[in-house]
Formats: sequence, structure tokens, C-alpha cells
Amino acid sequence: MSIKRSKQPYRSSSSLRDKEEKKHSKDKKEEWNWMEVVQPEPPEKFLPYSINSTFAKGDFITHKVFGRGMVIAVEGNKIEVLFESGIKKLIQAGPPPKIPPKTISSDDTNNNVEK
Repeated sequence: MSIKRSKQPYRSSSSLRDKEEKKHSKDKKEEWNWMEVVQPEPPEKFLPYSINSTFAKGDFITHKVFGRGMVIAVEGNKIEVLFESGIKKLIQAGPPPKIPPKTISSDDTNNNVEK
């Protein structure tokens, strides 16, 4: 028993990757230039980055590894920050999870006392 194969030309994964990159590069909303946007800002305008902090679009932050940057997008607990080395995705403190409060009925309190 033999397997029939299509006669399509072989495409390397790098050519497919190039097509994907071109496709996604068209989807980019804005082009950011660190030298124009972040570098001229005074140092006192920058907030220290912490995973426990919350940031908004347009906030200026300092990161221990990446240096100074500006928040360019916020999605829940993820932020995109423009650093001199490029755009990085970081985690921030998100809203607390919504857990409905447990209601305790009088039956529950009476059952816990049994011995």
C-alpha cells in the first residue's frame, strides 16, 4: 500500500514564517520611536515597574533590566511597553478575581457544632 502525495512544491518553513511576519506587520497600529517619545522625558516622570503595580496607557516606567519605557497598550493584566530595545510584554497587577461571597445559612452553623 502506498501513500499518495500531492505534487505541490516544497516550501521551507522560513518562507512561510516570512509571509506570516509580513502579514502581521501590516496589522501594527502605530509605529513608536523611543528616541522621540521616551528619551526626552525627565527622570522624575518615571514610575518603578513592579508586577504588583497597575499601569495605564501613556505611563512612563523604569524597569531593572530594560530601562526606561512607556506603556503603549493595556489588556487586562498585560501591558506592552516601548523600551529602547523594542516593545516588550509585561505582567501587571490585575483586578482581583470575582469570587461570589459564600452565604452561610443557619443550618450550616448548627451542623458544625455536632460531636
